[in-house]
This record gives sequence, structure tokens and C-alpha cells, in this order.
Amino acid sequence: SSSTGFMHIISGLTTTGAGLVHFRQRIEAVNAFGLNGKTVTVSGNVAQDTGATQSLTVRLNKANSTDNFGATTLIANSTTTTVASGVLTKFTATFNLAATDASSGLELVLEYAGVGALTSKSFYLGDVQLEPGSVATTFEHRPYGMELALCQRYYRTSYIGVVPGTVSSVGVVYGGHYYNSSSPSGDGVGVIKIDYGVDMRATPTVV
Repeated sequence: SSSTGFMHIISGLTTTGAGLVHFRQRIEAVNAFGLNGKTVTVSGNVAQDTGATQSLTVRLNKANSTDNFGATTLIANSTTTTVASGVLTKFTATFNLAATDASSGLELVLEYAGVGALTSKSFYLGDVQLEPGSVATTFEHRPYGMELALCQRYYRTSYIGVVPGTVSSVGVVYGGHYYNSSSPSGDGVGVIKIDYGVDMRATPTVV
């Protein structure tokens, strides 16, 4: 899969038999909490090039514990939207949330069931938003820099290469120092402070 601008693409997909394709988006509890007890509408644009008509279902789940989507509970499924091959198709779906449905976070799933056997086909999804109310409004475009910063709360890459016993390159860091093998300590240990710039959503797992 890949993404470009506000369009997400599952490309070159090959399946056998009754395949299933879905896009999934999780919404943190801190952003979802205000939707408790409200009507919400999901809208967006989809397309596919399978050569056959496909049926899209919008599903809204709730996390069973705060921001933990390992286990979810179905809130509701939408009626299906018919998506003809090669045609950009608008979809909307409206859901009524109970008093605590959004307290632990929401999971939006857009699913094509029973797509059949496919060879190198693509599915496209763009301009998706979930908003309060029963009417889908115009898609709210966000600047690239804002979108990037939001993504960086979840995932970052750092180019840091410190090899014990050698003078290795260090990527973009904020402060720090390095002892090579000829230093008094002789341990070749790099000590650095990384400036992530954007606060991450949770303590990261570093690889």
C-alpha cells in the first residue's frame, strides 16, 4: 500500500477465491471523547479497478480499553455502497453513538467483502473524514506540515550510526559527545540527545 496527498492506495493486489480488502483508521480517545452520545457522519471518495462492481461497507468500532485496539466492539455497520470499476465514488454513512461509545477511542473500517480472485488490482481511498452531525460537509484540507507533524506523533526515523570502537557518523542530534577508542575511557561509547521536535503519542519502541 502507499499514500499520496490525501489519497491512500492498495496497489498491485492479488487474491485467490473470496478476498477481503479493508482500510482501517483508529482515532485516539482524547480526540473521540467529545463524540459520545452524538450522531456522526463518515464520508469520502473511493475507486477500484478490478473490472467488476464491488460493495463497500463502512464499519465503526469502539476500543474495549483506552487506545488499545487489540480488542474492539462493533458499534454499527453502514448499508453498502456500490462502487463501479474505474469510477470515483462518493460514500457517506451516519452512526448514532451511545453515551460512552467514544470514551476509549474509535476505529473506522472501510471494507470490501468477497472481492473474488484478483491479479494486480488497486483500491483507492481519499478525502475521508468523520465529523459530528448527520450531514457530510466539504472535506477539510490540512497543510502538509500539519499532517506530517500529526504522523510524527506515532512514528519517526532517526539516522544514527554509532559503532562501538569507531568514529561513526551521527545523524541530526541535539547536543551530545562521542568517545572513540583512543579516549581515556577507551569504550567507544556515543552519548547523544535526540530532539524529536514533536512530542510522540507514547514512549517509543526504538529499533
